[in-house]
Amino acid sequence: MQSLSKTAVKLVTALIMSFAAILTALAADAGGTWAVTFNTAQGGGTMNLIIEQAGADLKGSVSGDVGNAPIMGKIENDAVTFSHELPDYGVTAAYTGKLDGDTIKGTVSFADGAATGDFTAQRKQ
Repeated sequence: MQSLSKTAVKLVTALIMSFAAILTALAADAGGTWAVTFNTAQGGGTMNLIIEQAGADLKGSVSGDVGNAPIMGKIENDAVTFSHELPDYGVTAAYTGKLDGDTIKGTVSFADGAATGDFTAQRKQ
């Protein structure tokens, strides 16, 4: 009877691990090249964003009105977060958005909230 219980526990564990692997494989895809626009009360701008995705980790670069800088971020389900330095100003820009197909929409904060606003990113085909 005990060996049956151990077998059942092993089977359930294997099923849970398989399900977790499937969910990870089906994670939203944020990789690619994006055209980004952002607006704050202090002004707005545009930039190109390149995202390379490895699992939940995001890395890449931005170039445009904010200068050129590397990015680091995360994706969890459809929630995307990433940040980069503004090299000409010595501050950080932090983005939090929702991925919906080929669009990411959300909020941006510059210099720890000194300027905040909205951003939209459209994946380039």
